[in-house]
Parts: sequence; structure tokens; C-alpha cells
Amino acid sequence: MIDAPLPRSVLAHRFDAPAGSILLLHNLADTTVTVDIGAQPSMNGNPCDLFVDGPYPAPTERLTDLALNDWGYRWRRLSEAIEASWAGASSASR
Repeated sequence: MIDAPLPRSVLAHRFDAPAGSILLLHNLADTTVTVDIGAQPSMNGNPCDLFVDGPYPAPTERLTDLALNDWGYRWRRLSEAIEASWAGASSASR
């Protein structure tokens, strides 16, 4: 779970794995909301939306003023593994 001041209707959580980190936002209300998550640990570069319920402004590193449509969701990549580490891991397993 993300520790940030959020509207009661918003569920914010993240998953971290060797392949990277993802932030999941869900608005469980019938009204649009705006949330401020703030910078998250282990972010590398600008996060990008992976899965959304509709068009939203491009994400920024600050993770502020994030709009969520009514009943909306945004899944955002925060970081990803460096390609070289994947290449090394896959060649070592062969």
C-alpha cells in the first residue's frame, strides 16, 4: 500500500520485482478525483502509463495532480530492469 493522503475512494498500491516496479491506482467512486502520490523510491526516469481506463495527461516524475476518472484506474511503470541485466541472466541460464 502507498502511504499518501488519498481520498477514501482511492486504492493505491505498488509491486516491486526484479523486473521493475509498478504503481496501481484505482478510483472506486462515481466522481473524478485528483491524487498526489509523490516521488517513489527506486523510480528511474519518467513513469509511463501501462494500462488505463481512458486518456490522461502524460505522467511526470513528481506523481502529483494525477487525475482518476470516476471508476477509473491507472497502472504505471515506475522502473524497469536494465536490459543488460536481462541479457546476462538469459545467457547464463542457457
